[in-house]
This record gives sequence, C-alpha cells and structure tokens, in this order.
Amino acid sequence: MTSSKLHLAVLFCVISATLCGCSRTSESKSAETESDTTATDQTTVSQDKAMAAEYDYESLFKLESYLIDSAVAEDSIQVIDSDCAFIVYPTSVQIDAMIAEYGEEDFYTIADDNSYYQATALQKIDSIQIKTVKAELPFARFKGVTTTWTLDLRRKGLPEWNLILFNHNKEPQIISAIDLTTDHVKEYFQSN
Repeated sequence: MTSSKLHLAVLFCVISATLCGCSRTSESKSAETESDTTATDQTTVSQDKAMAAEYDYESLFKLESYLIDSAVAEDSIQVIDSDCAFIVYPTSVQIDAMIAEYGEEDFYTIADDNSYYQATALQKIDSIQIKTVKAELPFARFKGVTTTWTLDLRRKGLPEWNLILFNHNKEPQIISAIDLTTDHVKEYFQSN
C-alpha cells in the first residue's frame, strides 16, 4: 500500500471512530435525560390539549358566538337591511393589541395573509355582483324579513378580519375568507 493510501486509510479510521464515539455519547446522554424530558413532554402535551379544548376553531364562524344578549347604545350599531357581504377589518385598537401580543414582524405577516385572503374573497364576491359593506361600528344589526340579529364584531377571541354574508331571507353567515368559494356565495344569495 502506498503511503498516501495508508494515510487515507488511517484518516478514514480516525474519522469513523470519532463519529461513532460522538453518536454513542449523544445516545447515552439521550438515555440519561429521557426520563427527565418525558415528564416535561407529558406536561406540554397536557397543556396543549387543554388549550385546544378551550379553542374551538368552528366557533369562530358560528353566529351564536357573535350574538349579543344585552342592550348597547344605538349609535354603536351599524344597521344592515339589504343583501350584502359585510367586511370586517381590525380597528386601530385591535391592531395595536395584536402588535403587542405577536410582535411587529409577526403582526405584519398575519396582516399580509389576512389582507390577501380578504382581497381574494372580495374578488369572488364582486365577480357575481354582490354588494359589499365595510364595518364601521363595533356592532352590526342585520335586519331580515322576520328576524333581526345584533352581532358584536369586536368580541375578544373572535377574528379581527372577518366576512359575514347577509341575505335578508336567511340568517347571517360568518365564513372564513380562506374557505369562500364563488359557488358558496351564489348558493347563499339564492332566495328561498
């Protein structure tokens, strides 16, 4: 064997031994700390499950989550009495709260995503010539043919960006801009 081949063989053996030794060390360290991290992991999983139980994504789009059962000042209620897509954007107070909660960089990512999905939804709504109305007050009163619904648009825990379809012959429908399809809009606005 030539000297360069011998050097390469020795180098290969040294590197292999080093790598094997490192992996055994980390395996033994993993085994030693496994019992410690298992308890931590179980606590984290329990906390995640508790948070998931408290957070119900579907409730964000249920009319009942928005309905108010107490009197509010009439000048804080925007009255909607014709068919439309009602668009909710965050107020400056909500924006400041989100920046404080998520940090400025994450807030702008959230805002960009929501703006994109809202714009996409509005294009679909405009394509079938449904009127859009922007939320201007903290509450909205939707007046149907036989029923009136008053909604708290700024209730804590509900989305800051929102889309509410209103056909005066039906109850208002809160829908995620991400999930909106042109067919869904057409179907909702067909009269009964």
